[in-house]
Amino acid sequence: MATTNSWRGDRRHVLVIEQETAVLEQLSQLLDEADCTFSCCTTTEAALSSAQAAAPDMLIADVAFGQMGGAVLYDEIRARAGVRKLPVVFLCREQGPDIIRRHHADTGAYYVRKPFDSRALLELTRCTLNQHRAKHLPKPLASCSAPPAQEDEARSNR
Repeated sequence: MATTNSWRGDRRHVLVIEQETAVLEQLSQLLDEADCTFSCCTTTEAALSSAQAAAPDMLIADVAFGQMGGAVLYDEIRARAGVRKLPVVFLCREQGPDIIRRHHADTGAYYVRKPFDSRALLELTRCTLNQHRAKHLPKPLASCSAPPAQEDEARSNR
């Protein structure tokens, strides 16, 4: 099953892969607050189909999702989308000393322990999307604007 919120426009799109209804509801509220569009999927097939229909800017997935597992599904989505780097937050029930820890520098993966703090996950989502967006925005052309001295001269000649 997959559900999607509003049209994309200029907003970042997050693909959520999770089987727990309560967690999906919490993530939906969080992503609305982050001003993201999102698709929530509860099956492997829906996740792969959704990723093909609208390439995600970020993935939030249960690490123990279905038979395939969240990490394997993540690799499959990246392969189908033809992207090397796709930010991902894996949700897990593992008990560890860190609630949020950076992992796999080449893929930009984070692990967040369930139950998660909504505020912390919201901030992590915003920061991750902003970093990803900054890395993929085209660099501004120097010729697009006149140097400040020329702008001042142009104003004084008016």
